[in-house]
Amino acid sequence: MTVLKHLVWLILLMGGAQPAWARSSADFPYAPAQLWSTVIRFLRVDQRFPVLEKDKDAGYVLFEYVDETKVYKASVELVPFRESSGRSASRVVMTVPDLPRHVEAVLLDRLMKKAKDDIGSPAPPPGRPRKEGNERDEEPADEGRDRNARPKGEPRDRDARDREDRERKDISPNAPVRGADGLPRLPTRELPRLQD
Repeated sequence: MTVLKHLVWLILLMGGAQPAWARSSADFPYAPAQLWSTVIRFLRVDQRFPVLEKDKDAGYVLFEYVDETKVYKASVELVPFRESSGRSASRVVMTVPDLPRHVEAVLLDRLMKKAKDDIGSPAPPPGRPRKEGNERDEEPADEGRDRNARPKGEPRDRDARDREDRERKDISPNAPVRGADGLPRLPTRELPRLQD
């Protein structure tokens, strides 16, 4: 009978009701290493919460949420993950067990705004991998395309090509003409003939 009683207690403890701790999370498009210092500054400087313990490698911060006269234990976790696009991101989990969930949501919103202000726009997702045999990474040519047509982006004539070269090199049309050796040539003009 005692074995059965212990088994029932064990089942109740393991699978029974657990405390309803508020936990809110949000996905941030920044790697945990980028976000770490922003989280610490947000808690210490912006919110003026005392930081009790922090571990960058484990990705957590224990702090005290100060609300007028009361102090609540709280934590922030940075969980790394990869977005579907392949970009490194962080899931930020805010936990303030003794307060309603909307408090955590407000803190996460403020942290997101601070991260955007501090870090800026997130890094673009990594480029798509190139297909084998397609060196130029462009779509294959159509079969019905005119083979004599100029390639896309190719200038129509030599003058257009020269204009594009000048634009690329930031050379004004009045820039000195250069010789074959690359040195500038002095402009010459025809002198008026003297009459005898």
